[in-house]
Amino acid sequence: MTKFLLLAMGLLTSPAMAQTLDGQWTTECEPFGRHAMISTITFESGQLNAHGNLYERPGCAIKTVRSELNARYTTGSNHGQGVEFDLTPLSFTITLLKQDVVEHYNQNKICDFDTWELNIPKDILGQSNCVGFTPPYLGETIYDIFKLNSEDDLKFSFFPTEMTIRDIQNRPTEIPSDATKLWKISNDSFNRVHRDLKILDHHISQQRAEFSRTPIDINDKNWVKFKLDFMVEIDQYVRNYVNTPHQLNYSEAEKRFFQQEIFSRFEDIDRTNTNDLKQLLSVYNWFRISEFGRKADIDAWIIAQHADFDHEFQKNILERLGSLWPIGETHPRNYAYLFDRVAVSFNNPSQRVPQRYGTQGFCIGPGQWQPFEIEDPIHVDVRRSEVGLEPLADYIAGFREICR
Repeated sequence: MTKFLLLAMGLLTSPAMAQTLDGQWTTECEPFGRHAMISTITFESGQLNAHGNLYERPGCAIKTVRSELNARYTTGSNHGQGVEFDLTPLSFTITLLKQDVVEHYNQNKICDFDTWELNIPKDILGQSNCVGFTPPYLGETIYDIFKLNSEDDLKFSFFPTEMTIRDIQNRPTEIPSDATKLWKISNDSFNRVHRDLKILDHHISQQRAEFSRTPIDINDKNWVKFKLDFMVEIDQYVRNYVNTPHQLNYSEAEKRFFQQEIFSRFEDIDRTNTNDLKQLLSVYNWFRISEFGRKADIDAWIIAQHADFDHEFQKNILERLGSLWPIGETHPRNYAYLFDRVAVSFNNPSQRVPQRYGTQGFCIGPGQWQPFEIEDPIHVDVRRSEVGLEPLADYIAGFREICR
């Protein structure tokens, strides 16, 4: 968590550049240790506003911390490998978005606070013990340099992890080769991305409006099946839409912008579907195959499988499925996939334990997929066979076209 927040802070303050380049800049979804992040910075007439969203890996789907920096900035003369950049913070807030993060911050008195609350921002300017760095005081100037090679290659030096840059005599002169790159967001450059996202949003809005015309009757099993089918239709539509950049041959900049925008849609859909599923489960223990049919059983499992931000809910569903699959009231693969999903704990990797069936993993390169750690890997195919899954090698081979 320490380095994660540090790097996000660096991104928040990174792109302060010449006023002639006023506009909005962002990073792509960047892996960092067990975490990931996206930061977006707006420059306008000497004013800077930066937002940094921190995420649990993989990808940038589940937000954990949001940072916001407001500051004044000026640019000066050439200095070493870059151009002088002076930043004077006006406010710097951190908002915690997950309860386990709140507990961690309070237990460790991060930024000298033990009163952190969920979704309540705190201004950390002038505080100490902020996970590895000391934020500047209100009105204190930070001295850095930046280098702009092109509209998609803007880098800064060490700000703000290098505390000596509070002294103008120690202004850095080099831009590290591994410095985070920012790229400029231009409405003109991303017209077709905005168009395609508008198509996505319009489709979802239309589908929701059409479904709302059907009277709600949670005690009617046919309505419940209709509701589950609708939830999965929305879920799958958004997830299939991630192939849009590949299908339409987006540029690399367009891909990054699309990725940043699509993940907020994932979060909205998953939270809405999870809440709706909980309402249904307040009446039914599960959607047994003998009562609701195979499709309703699978539909409900898909929604639970994607409820990564609510780990306790997933564990609760796993317990229900654990008693149902041996008697044929849920598909055994539902249990296997959810068992592994709970084990790898996407929402809180610190709780991760070895998975049992090898269904959960991540792309490590084009055409290459790797499962997370598996318990007793020698016998994994035996366990997979018991729940109707193909051998692990065949399963991995199926990702050749998915990992790009």
